[in-house]
Amino acid sequence: MPKYILLLHEAPDVMPDFSPEQMQEIIDRYKRWRMSLAERGILSGGEKLRDGAGRVLRKNSSKLAITDGPYDESKEVIGGYFLLEAP
Repeated sequence: MPKYILLLHEAPDVMPDFSPEQMQEIIDRYKRWRMSLAERGILSGGEKLRDGAGRVLRKNSSKLAITDGPYDESKEVIGGYFLLEAP
């Protein structure tokens, strides 16, 4: 069966306008949707990506530099993914 990846993205500037109750409803909707995929045998994986955990490794001459990043000026952030297997 073919595999598909769904990327979960958000616009960080929108979320601060939601109340805690609205945020919880969004989380609950994702959970119900994810459970329905699992019950049908379609969901084969997925993870929330960690905030601020990226690192960039660069070699300058003979030295290895490790910096935070990668950073991109973007209006959306990839927050996680679902891996699906379906016909």
